[in-house]
Amino acid sequence: MSSHPAIPFELRGRFCGFIRTLLGKRRMVLRVDKEEHFLKVEKELRHRLKTALAPGAEVLVLGHERAGDRKRVIDEVKLVTADGLVACAVCPIRVCNKKNCWRNGGKELWDALEDTLARQGLTGTIPLEGAHCLDHCKRGPNAEWRGHDFHHCTPRDAERIVGKATES
Repeated sequence: MSSHPAIPFELRGRFCGFIRTLLGKRRMVLRVDKEEHFLKVEKELRHRLKTALAPGAEVLVLGHERAGDRKRVIDEVKLVTADGLVACAVCPIRVCNKKNCWRNGGKELWDALEDTLARQGLTGTIPLEGAHCLDHCKRGPNAEWRGHDFHHCTPRDAERIVGKATES
């Protein structure tokens, strides 16, 4: 364990991709104005970001810098849309697609979420994925985003769910 404190940082710029350093370390390249930053991304997050980010995407990067070695480590990456909305780059909205939830309105909720994401220009920015079960069967249809559970959902709840996913 390092005795040096972690200093939080926040950078907003364009995602350029992932590279390998001369020492073989993988780093995310972020262009802020005319300067490039090479940031460490933990393996699991890096794999998730590879499919979620396209080069040129505007992102907000949150992380910490280890004071002793000045290494910047990314904790979270958020996409910035053309409208200025910020959304988690790898946090899908999950909808229960188990038989009872799906029959009791889950399909209509899914369709409303797709429509809301499209209308707000967030298709492809906030992933929508089916979940076999969210463990609240008697409170369905259910949806979830980053630990926020939504129960007894109707299509009218799509705006609220997407709104939660775009909060800063």
